[in-house]
Amino acid sequence: MFDELSDRNQAALNALLEGDLDSDVPVTMKLRGLYQECMNINAIEALGAAPLLNVIKATGGANLLNGSGQSIFDINDDTFFNQRLYGSGAFFSLYVSVDDTNSSRYILTLSQSGLTFPTSEYYHDNGTYTVILKYYIHKIFKLLNSSIDSSIYENAAEEIVNLEEQLAKIFVPNDKLILSNTYNPYKLGDLSLHWPYYNWTRNIKKLLHEAGVNITDSETIIVKTPTYFTKLATLLNTINSSTTENYALWQLIHPYIRFIEVSFADAYYNFSQTVQGSGRPQRYETCISYVQSVMPMALARIYALKILPNGTKINTSSYFASYVSYVTSSTLATFANLPKTVDKTIYFKYGAIGLIIGHELTHGFDNTGQQYNKDGIFTPWWTNKSIQNFVARQRCFEAQYSQYEIFGYHAYKDVSGNTSPLLPNVNYNQDQLYFIAFGQLWCSLLTPSYIQSSTKSDAHSPGPVRVIGVVQNSAEFANAFNCKAGAPMNPSNKCTLW
Repeated sequence: MFDELSDRNQAALNALLEGDLDSDVPVTMKLRGLYQECMNINAIEALGAAPLLNVIKATGGANLLNGSGQSIFDINDDTFFNQRLYGSGAFFSLYVSVDDTNSSRYILTLSQSGLTFPTSEYYHDNGTYTVILKYYIHKIFKLLNSSIDSSIYENAAEEIVNLEEQLAKIFVPNDKLILSNTYNPYKLGDLSLHWPYYNWTRNIKKLLHEAGVNITDSETIIVKTPTYFTKLATLLNTINSSTTENYALWQLIHPYIRFIEVSFADAYYNFSQTVQGSGRPQRYETCISYVQSVMPMALARIYALKILPNGTKINTSSYFASYVSYVTSSTLATFANLPKTVDKTIYFKYGAIGLIIGHELTHGFDNTGQQYNKDGIFTPWWTNKSIQNFVARQRCFEAQYSQYEIFGYHAYKDVSGNTSPLLPNVNYNQDQLYFIAFGQLWCSLLTPSYIQSSTKSDAHSPGPVRVIGVVQNSAEFANAFNCKAGAPMNPSNKCTLW
């Protein structure tokens, strides 16, 4: 159902951007300009790899692609700093987020980062995925400069993947990234005392200064994964300068690969499809997503004005250059938020699907919500007994989980009772149709590789499990379809949480 709604919205947005926008309004001119830049395949092909090579040059160049000699790369040099301005997340990510202990202010946050795959689990699969990654990296380097001997790129790809494998081993696992473990405040001036391999104070001050924000050594910064940064010190001592430089280069260019000529985009989508099972979108879908990422609010406003019914309102030169401008400006804009007060009104959204609202509401009463008070401030409010009981019941959901549909069912019954008319020529009653509609909500066709990938990177179960796991725990479902006690869809032992 969600995919179908998405397809409809994509088609509507495509017609909107291809059609007659109010061209005299500056914002709509920019929207159409971005869309047309993306759709202009001939112009993108004519530029070749030059736009990405220009980014590499702007950040300080790359010995690997220039055929230069021994590398003297250092993560405290300007090249590594410049790469961060262009969105690189090599070794760590630094960003501004809302303070968990004071939801009215922003705070600097530092965390582990720097893997090509979505999660570290991909690197623990007996080399199945890393072999694919090595081929992919080699392919991209060869496309950037085919005059370099292929064996040099093969060695570079091998070293990059080996380094990422080592990083994956010291990554804090996702199930350990809970707030009680990740809210670790430090003073900026103290970071180098704990992890002296990087000049944190100088480089973070410099980065914030680029965004127009000046901070002192006493600025608070949350370090989400301190054990990772401690182990990183040992790892950095084991790798040579050339490997570090090539890895940093790869982390810089990988996010940009799908935005240049078709040979690069082909390599990107072949890799993505092989690893994650996701197909290649049509060009107009890619371009709509691009416009949505660069100008989301403007596109939403035009969509509301032109597509939605009344009452339901809710200086670029090329496609690649526009995206680079978006990345660099949004990076600095995020840091510029640091001294500001959080505008909580931006959190308000309209919603139309009761199921999803219910699902999200339950997060206020799970192992995350129990750590925040009504103002979104980190204040654990459950008693120890409540936590113990929650954990005890949670064990029942290790193989399956429930969500809020059971309450949605009761709400439906309260509203409709037994008076809703039956559908003509459909041999199902109201209660059965309710559960059929629920099943259709998560109806999807998934490739085996997508399922395997999603289990590593997505906290949600695949669609079929989200249906079967829920209704097996629902007495209402069993009653609606007269399932015998002990049948697969009406097991004797049902999981309940609240």
